Amino acid sequence: MSKWRDWDNRVKEGPWSDGKRQYEFYRDIFRVHDDQIMLRHLEKKTGWTRIWFERPGDPSKREYFKIGRNLRGGSEWIGYDFKFPPGYWFADQTNRAYEGECYSYYYRLDFRGGVWGIALRFWKQRKTPEEITNMCQLGIMYIPILTKFRIRTLDFRPTRDTDKEAIFLYIDVTSQGIDSLYDAHLEWIRKAGEQGLW
Repeated sequence: MSKWRDWDNRVKEGPWSDGKRQYEFYRDIFRVHDDQIMLRHLEKKTGWTRIWFERPGDPSKREYFKIGRNLRGGSEWIGYDFKFPPGYWFADQTNRAYEGECYSYYYRLDFRGGVWGIALRFWKQRKTPEEITNMCQLGIMYIPILTKFRIRTLDFRPTRDTDKEAIFLYIDVTSQGIDSLYDAHLEWIRKAGEQGLW
């Protein structure tokens, strides 16, 4: 039984708002081990911490967890950023800004609608209408995959859909199959690639 099963996701300032516990939850859910972590990088300007890791056998797919703080509510949050253009992570390691388009998609642990959940977001800044349409199709494609793994999605207010980013799914952390989220994630990415949406 996973330890977070006992955390009440309706309590804003509780276990789900603790940065250390959030990080442990993400490492477990997305199956990141100590030997895969390559770098911890604190961004002084934003106060965010990025924890870079590689999946076995494929260093070209380096990804990171990002830990930050909600300025309005003060709560901590953690994101899992994936799908970058070539060279993005290298620029970050050398403390240089990435000089190109960022095609990042990310999961963010967040409190909205009175519950903690995982918001699946994408950056849409400077995207074409066709690219944005593809991104929305990705969200639609993901729902039956999540259902297959017994993972529920929740309703959310789309007020965070800005000119820079959009939320297209909000995942229930109390779902029976939440431990299998990474399996669902991999199947989603594979199917999106097969359909040319990635």
